[in-house]
Amino acid sequence: MCGVLGRREEAAGANPDNPGLQMFVYCGLGDTDRALEALEKVVVPNPWRAAIWMLRGEAAILRDDPRFGVIRRRLGA
Repeated sequence: MCGVLGRREEAAGANPDNPGLQMFVYCGLGDTDRALEALEKVVVPNPWRAAIWMLRGEAAILRDDPRFGVIRRRLGA
């Protein structure tokens, strides 16, 4: 919600211990670099969760990025 209200820094700092939520916030803010960094933090401990999140509509902004394809191949998706 903070991002929608124009409070980008506040939104970006939300949920520092939850990389999944961070990924979606950064996707919403259009920050693909930080969104992919957050996704990378989920891949090792929870590969199945990362794979599911990658299918969600919020992650659409990442799908054209070559790094997204690398992560997807690592997950076997």
